[in-house]
Amino acid sequence: MASEDTFKLGDLDRTYIVNLTQRIYDCGSFWIVGIPCKHAALGVMYRREKLESYCETWFTKDKAYSAMIHPILDVKRWPPMPKVLPKVVLPPILRRAPSRPRVNRRREANEGASSAQAKRSSTFKCRNCGAFGHNKMTCKRAPMLKRTAK
Repeated sequence: MASEDTFKLGDLDRTYIVNLTQRIYDCGSFWIVGIPCKHAALGVMYRREKLESYCETWFTKDKAYSAMIHPILDVKRWPPMPKVLPKVVLPPILRRAPSRPRVNRRREANEGASSAQAKRSSTFKCRNCGAFGHNKMTCKRAPMLKRTAK
């Protein structure tokens, strides 16, 4: 605190000077938004004052509700505006999102499957019973005994 109403506050790598009586904040956000910045809020909290007293008058509840809010008619009773809105509203044009390129080309309906797909669909041979169509984990037969070397 430099004086009763002037504060020097640090934020990360920069320091800010805040004058609460003149409402001069070094970061300049009060002039843009009309609400004290976080640096000014720290000074107000240090002085134990209300933060609302440092906001512009148009942000107060009384000012926001001072004007009459006039009700509007139902949408069905609005006058038609053919020049403003078209009769039929079409959906937006869909664009394909960018993605990773395909490894293999797309084949036509009359073309056969690639050789890699044919290899994947080959039948399994069970190591337990030697039958085709399943593997050792899904075999329902009793496990065979291993031969021992003499």
